[in-house]
Amino acid sequence: MRTVTISNSFTYILGAPEIDIKISREIAANDVTNKFQAAAKAAIMHYYGRHPEDFTDDNTPFVVMKQQDGRAWQMNDKQTGDLIFASVPCRVTSNDVEIQSMEDPAPRTQRTIYIRQDYSTCVPE
Repeated sequence: MRTVTISNSFTYILGAPEIDIKISREIAANDVTNKFQAAAKAAIMHYYGRHPEDFTDDNTPFVVMKQQDGRAWQMNDKQTGDLIFASVPCRVTSNDVEIQSMEDPAPRTQRTIYIRQDYSTCVPE
């Protein structure tokens, strides 16, 4: 069993147009989500030797359990109860740095947002 953190970040200048910030945030969040989904699929393929899409709702050999807030969840084998994959809530942190180019009349603040998603999986290291 191993625990892994998937992380990404995006940077913007405070005062930048909101649409630019939103686009950067969505790209970073989608990247983390795509990596997370790939890791979950890899865990299912490792544990069962089959692709997740090979299962239907009627014959799925695993169960997904969510905490009440819906943010943390885990996947266990129905027969053995073995942990296949689990996640903990996404952590978001930020860091501000003042920058100034030669052409800038005054310093500007650059903010970097870090997005982290932790998961545990049965896939060996």
